[in-house]
Amino acid sequence: KFSDPIWAILESVPSMLAYWDTDLQCRFANKAYESWFGITGVSLFGSSLKDLLGPTLFALNEPYILGALRGEPQRFERLVPGPGGVNRPSLASYIPHFVDGRVAGFVVEVTDVSELFEAREGLKRQVGELKHVSGLLQRTEAALKDAQRLAETGSWHWEVDTDIMTWSDQLYELFGLNPAMLPPNYAEHPSLFPTSSWLRSRLSSTRTSSP
Repeated sequence: KFSDPIWAILESVPSMLAYWDTDLQCRFANKAYESWFGITGVSLFGSSLKDLLGPTLFALNEPYILGALRGEPQRFERLVPGPGGVNRPSLASYIPHFVDGRVAGFVVEVTDVSELFEAREGLKRQVGELKHVSGLLQRTEAALKDAQRLAETGSWHWEVDTDIMTWSDQLYELFGLNPAMLPPNYAEHPSLFPTSSWLRSRLSSTRTSSP
C-alpha cells in the first residue's frame, strides 16, 4: 500500500485525517491522527470515536457528528487534548461520505492552529491595550478642555515643517472664530496678539516638527 501515491499523501500530510463509519467506528487514520492521540493504527482501526474522544469532548463534538451523519459538512474550532494532557487549538472539518445517495460515514480533518490562535489572542490583547490608552487619552483631552474653559485660556500647536496650526476649542472661542474653520497660519498669528504677549508666547511655546 505504501507504493500507492495517494496513500503516501494521506500518510504524510500534517493534518489529522481519519474516516468514521455510521457506527462511529474508525476505518482509517493517518500518522498525524495517531500521533495526536498517541495511538497506533493497529489499535485505532475499529475503535469507537466516543471512546477515543472521551465523554466530555464527545459531548462537545456530538452536534457536529450528527450533522455530518445527516450529510451536512461541518467546520468548527475546538481545543483537543493531545499527548501529555496538552490541549491544542484545532480547526476541524467533518466531511460526509455518500454511497448511492446515502451517508456511509464521514472524513475527519483536524489541523493544529496553535500559532494562529496565539497570534489572534495577541491581537486581542493589543486591541485591549489600545482601547485602554485611547480611553486615557480621551479623558486627558476632556480634562484639558475643562481646564482651559475654567481658566479662560487656549492653546495652539504648530508643526514647523508643514506649517500646520492646530487650535484648541477654547482658543477659537476666545477669538470668536468658527471651530469649523482652519486656524490662521503661523505668519498670521502676530496680528492676533499684543506684541508683548506674542513675544512671550514664542518663548514659552513648544514647536513640534513633522517626522
